[in-house]
Amino acid sequence: MKLGLGVLTLVNVALTCFGVSMAMMSPMLFDSGGQDDQLLWAVFWSIFVFPAVALICVFVPWLFLWLKWPRTALFAAVIPLCVACRRLRQVIFIRY
Repeated sequence: MKLGLGVLTLVNVALTCFGVSMAMMSPMLFDSGGQDDQLLWAVFWSIFVFPAVALICVFVPWLFLWLKWPRTALFAAVIPLCVACRRLRQVIFIRY
């Protein structure tokens, strides 16, 4: 269990670094206007908040493991990975 959480922690650190670079570029979504578009705001906040969620999910699973809640720890560690896979799927299938 600890080895799995260790690997997921490293993945979450990498996702945090990737998410920070995406969050820095997220204000550029509004360069061509569209400040009134609610979908654009939802995408913006989704991209902007992701690094914070990934960073929180680096530390929280270890707290849950210390509290002897292994399933909750695993679930908390997998959340950013699921969000990143969903975004990747959206990017891949955006043309279809």
